[in-house]
Amino acid sequence: MSHRFAGLTLLTIALLSLGCAKKDPFNRQEVSGTVTLKGKLVESGSIYFEPQEGQGVATNASISKGVFRLPKATNGLSPGKYKWDLVVMDSPGPGGEGGGADTGVIPKNLILPSQTGKIFEVIVGQETKLTIEIP
Repeated sequence: MSHRFAGLTLLTIALLSLGCAKKDPFNRQEVSGTVTLKGKLVESGSIYFEPQEGQGVATNASISKGVFRLPKATNGLSPGKYKWDLVVMDSPGPGGEGGGADTGVIPKNLILPSQTGKIFEVIVGQETKLTIEIP
């Protein structure tokens, strides 16, 4: 009888844990990708995602060594169309031209408006991996 009780207890716990699992009401999907500028991986920058069909809020990801990632669980994108925009600031070395706190010059975005603002779609169950190449 104690084995039967233990088995029923384990079954009950398993069923309860399945019923308590949180579902994502936004059905978020992971989005990742790479960004190159003039054939080289972007060392650092930001990519912004703006919903085009009212499916959620805008979000962004950091670009590090040419790679960005929006994990599904934390800040993935809901299904639908999005516009991406890039910000890659010039970063001069010591005494170099460009921008930065040491030079007193305001950094500028290396990405032209005509090179950004492209539309892509996030589809449930499909990997969304972007390859962004800026000439």
